[in-house]
Amino acid sequence: MEQAIRAALKSQYRAAFETVRDAIEQCPDGLWTEPGAMPQFWQIAYHAVFFGHFYMVQREQAFKPWHKHRRGAPSLEPDRQPAYSKAELLGYLGEVLASLDATIDSLDLATSDSGFHWYKVPKLDHEILSIRHIMAHAGQLDALLRTHGLGGVEWHA
Repeated sequence: MEQAIRAALKSQYRAAFETVRDAIEQCPDGLWTEPGAMPQFWQIAYHAVFFGHFYMVQREQAFKPWHKHRRGAPSLEPDRQPAYSKAELLGYLGEVLASLDATIDSLDLATSDSGFHWYKVPKLDHEILSIRHIMAHAGQLDALLRTHGLGGVEWHA
């Protein structure tokens, strides 16, 4: 059963990240940094990838950020720092996807500790919550694309 759970987590993380990838690839250059009622497209995409990557580790202290990570970049607050380019973010996403299998295989999914003091849930629940978080932001990206007359993202299985 444990292998089936790990396989499901890998599959669903991969699907969530691929949905975000699809949104990034569809985003026209003008929309990438367009200010509006929601955070900029790049901010939402980076937030989804960063926190998906962050929450895939056993505990907060084990996290190794992306080599181009900037403090404050994952925030969804109005941002004054320069945007990551689509190519940079797609590169980061590729690195996260490449590490996904080994990262999930290394997790102790039976522990009652999420590894993040602000989440008081067991680790398996936390991983499912993380996938839901990525997909919530994929939904925001989809809505931004659609409100600009573009096709929506593909919902990967």
